[in-house]
Amino acid sequence: MSKNTYIIIFIILAIGFLFYKTFIYYKKQTLIKEILQEWKVQTNGGYIKLDEEGDYKNDYYLSINNTQNWDSHIHLIVYNCRESALCYLIKKNNSHSTLYIINMNMNNSAKIIVENMIQHYNHYEG
Repeated sequence: MSKNTYIIIFIILAIGFLFYKTFIYYKKQTLIKEILQEWKVQTNGGYIKLDEEGDYKNDYYLSINNTQNWDSHIHLIVYNCRESALCYLIKKNNSHSTLYIINMNMNNSAKIIVENMIQHYNHYEG
């Protein structure tokens, strides 16, 4: 193969890789938005706060009721998880649960994801 053929193949692969990364990013952002909207619905106005500092910077605190609760909530981890996944963990009684993985390739709806999050929250003793 000629040098030009290798260059063309490299360009095609680079464009494909960039397209894939962009697709994953927007799919993840859409799912996050849907989860947060569904959280409000299923918790009847539950509290949502974007963390701006610390270990969970740029992740979300989700409280069951409509007030901020630092002692009992769910961390929705959007940046320090796997590329094609979201994660969350539960905090109760000053104890964190194991990490739960939301696999975006499973095509679960935000409704099912939030139902599972709330079920895990309700059963976690801390």
